[in-house]
This record gives sequence, C-alpha cells and structure tokens, in this order.
Amino acid sequence: MKGFFCSFEGLDGCGKTTQIKLLKQRLEKTGKEVVTFREPGCTKLGEDIRGVLLDPVADICDRSEVLLYLASRAQVTEDIIIPALNSGAIVLADRFADSSVAYQGYGRGLGAGTVEKLNDFAIKRIYPDLTFLLDITVEDVFKRLENKSLDRLEKEKGRFWFDVKRGYDWLAEKHNDRYLRLDGKADYMTIHEEVWEGLIARTEIFD
Repeated sequence: MKGFFCSFEGLDGCGKTTQIKLLKQRLEKTGKEVVTFREPGCTKLGEDIRGVLLDPVADICDRSEVLLYLASRAQVTEDIIIPALNSGAIVLADRFADSSVAYQGYGRGLGAGTVEKLNDFAIKRIYPDLTFLLDITVEDVFKRLENKSLDRLEKEKGRFWFDVKRGYDWLAEKHNDRYLRLDGKADYMTIHEEVWEGLIARTEIFD
C-alpha cells in the first residue's frame, strides 16, 4: 500500500470532526487526494449499524456492542481504506480501531487485549500510520455535551468516561511511535496548526 493513513481519536466532544475537515481542506489545496470516513458508518452496512449503536433507547449488551463496531470497521476497511491506500490517497479517520480499545476494552471492561485481537482480525492489521489524540478531561466532555440531544453512548455516566480516558492514556503510551497527543482545549486553529506540523514532522507525504 502506498497511501497514508491518519486517525483522530479522543473523548466525545474533543473536536475531531472539525480538525479532520480543516486538514482535508488544507491537504487538497496541495493537490493531495484525501479520503475521509467516520466510525461507525460510511458504508451501507456501517450506517445501518450506526443507527442501531447510537439509538438512545437501544438495549445492547457489551459484547454485542463491540461486535457491531467490528462489523462496521471490517466493512469500511474492505470498501474504503484498502482501495484508497492502494490508490495512494491520504485517509483520514474520525475514530478507528483504538476507539473500541478505549470505549469497549476500558469503558465496558471487556479488556484491551481482547479488543485488540478482535481488531486485528476485523481490519487485517491495517492500523493508522499516525494517530492524533485530542486530549480533554471528563469534565470537558460533560460541558461540551450540555444542551445536546445525546445518543446512547453520550448518555453514559461519569465512571464510564474516566475509564475511557484511562484507555486512551494507555494507548498513547503503548503506541507512542504513532500517537501525537494534543491539547483538545486549545483554540481550534491552534490545534489545526499543531496537527499540520505533526503531520509534516512524522511523515514523508510531501517528499
């Protein structure tokens, strides 16, 4: 594969979607082909699964939850990621495999090792080349979700979010070769410049 794969991770409300939009626009101005996707979703199967997973009244057990995410992830890997990377595109992911390690492995208590093995199977071990972690506190999550219509995950209570935060801290330490932690509370344009500088420093996409 000759493309480049970059993911954005973090707690809900950290600003991932905004940063992906800004980076996509900037990369396209340089003439790069950019493919973006969100998780779960972006395939027919993925969007159907997204509707189930985020339904505020859905009753889904923890094992079913992680398997549904994995099914969506396997499909997006097959339909979007692999073709895009083979064509030489830059792929920007709004969440990917690490989200399940943090949210289901830590948040649901299913175990990081178990979820990592499931991820390996679902995505054929195609992990991002670079991951930006937009770091915010659990208190920031609650503030940013105020006055918002909450989906099933966003309705979770405090303990869950502290566990997810621990999961991301663990991932950033374990995979420090591909993780770049940024202050998610900074001004969004400041974050964008740090994303851009981090991309340039850690890749050779402009060589």
